[in-house]
Amino acid sequence: MNCYYSNLIEGHDTHPVDIERALNKDYSTDSRERNLLLEARAYISVQTWVDGGGLAGSETTANGIMEIHRRFGELLPDELLWAEDPDTGERIRVIPGAFRERDVKA
Repeated sequence: MNCYYSNLIEGHDTHPVDIERALNKDYSTDSRERNLLLEARAYISVQTWVDGGGLAGSETTANGIMEIHRRFGELLPDELLWAEDPDTGERIRVIPGAFRERDVKA
């Protein structure tokens, strides 16, 4: 359920049944839906790593945050690793494990 709500906050509505499909590697042939399933699988993979003690006390450090971001981003399809500037339409690549060097606008 954490995965469902986290993705929903990002505007990615992935139903719990579909998240279960993702865990079973039952991906859609529709690229948009498949990307959301891969995102859900990535989220759960990284959360499992965190829950298993993967951060070992560095949960609130810059290195810990970057490691979470790196692990998550490396599991995402390329299409989900781009942000768009709403004013200019410029597409900006998100680099897993690196802080953004520009301001972000929603």
